[in-house]
Amino acid sequence: MCIRQRFKKPFQERLSDFIADASAKAGSLPDGRERDDLLNKIDTAHAAANLYKWANSPGLQSPKK
Repeated sequence: MCIRQRFKKPFQERLSDFIADASAKAGSLPDGRERDDLLNKIDTAHAAANLYKWANSPGLQSPKK
């Protein structure tokens, strides 16, 4: 059975923290596969943050029948 983790920070804040930490780490890594993988994860996190922001925007409305 899987135990579900409960987070105290909102999703957007966790994404921002991850992006900041990963960017700092990527800046200290030499060019190579590990740095490229980390940069790809950062890009994915940016995309997730943008999608989350769009999905939760007040301008988004449900379809009308």
